[in-house]
Amino acid sequence: MSNLIFSVFLILLGTAIIATLFLIINTLITEKVDLSPDSSCLQLRLNNQLEVKSSCYNQNTNQIELTLKASTNSKNLNSLEFNIVSNNKISQKLSCGLTCSQCQVQEAGETKTYFLPSSQESNVKEIFISQNNCELTRSIVNIC
Repeated sequence: MSNLIFSVFLILLGTAIIATLFLIINTLITEKVDLSPDSSCLQLRLNNQLEVKSSCYNQNTNQIELTLKASTNSKNLNSLEFNIVSNNKISQKLSCGLTCSQCQVQEAGETKTYFLPSSQESNVKEIFISQNNCELTRSIVNIC
């Protein structure tokens, strides 16, 4: 009789330990998912976060005038990187948002024109916009 009680006790103890381990592992996995970024690069691209409405180089001001429209479902656009391409290579990188207090990224659904200084004058051929090294969109830069 005592062997039977001992066996039942061991089975219950084993079940309790397995259940506790399951809860701990499940909690760790759930927390790991919660700490992961909200949007992967692929998700950002598929959601078309930004649309280039126009881009041109103004020879009078030596600035690139870039008009972007953020989609109504865009989220996590708290910073943007503007990569200016001249002579088939990135000649300039400019940031807007978290790292620059003078430039604020537009809100969802908003259209905004950015005036980007360019040291390359008329050699500017293209600009691409990225976030956390994820290219969101690109555009050919013409003369205004």
